[in-house]
Amino acid sequence: MSNMSNQILEKLPPQNLEAEQHFLGSILLDKDAIIKVGDMIRPDDFYDSKHRLLYEIMIELYSKHEPIDVVSISNLLKEKNKLEQVGGRTYLAKLSNVAITPTSIVNYAHIIQKKATLRRLLKAASEITELGQKEDEEVDALLDNA
Repeated sequence: MSNMSNQILEKLPPQNLEAEQHFLGSILLDKDAIIKVGDMIRPDDFYDSKHRLLYEIMIELYSKHEPIDVVSISNLLKEKNKLEQVGGRTYLAKLSNVAITPTSIVNYAHIIQKKATLRRLLKAASEITELGQKEDEEVDALLDNA
């Protein structure tokens, strides 16, 4: 395999963990910020699994009309035995300190959305490449699966 092929395989998928942290921190600073981005971002748009879980919890709290703060999130995560999975209260406190102002949440949402779209494109390209390697199957069937 060439050096270029090795570089491509070793490269991380598109992601911006800092934008994910600022996004979540913005919601911690202003629970109404979730209203601005609720239709834009889905939990599976996050690269980091702990960010995905935190956003799911935030959406759950919002849907129950409960406060979206460190105490409420910690409590719900603890009830689900998932608090340590996100890094505990320490990580939640870090998120609340990361975001300076929630006014940029839409910008962070666009960054997260773009990176998620790029990851989905890479995944689709990979799946199509795998289909292209199946020489023993009918081309029409492969095209239908692509």
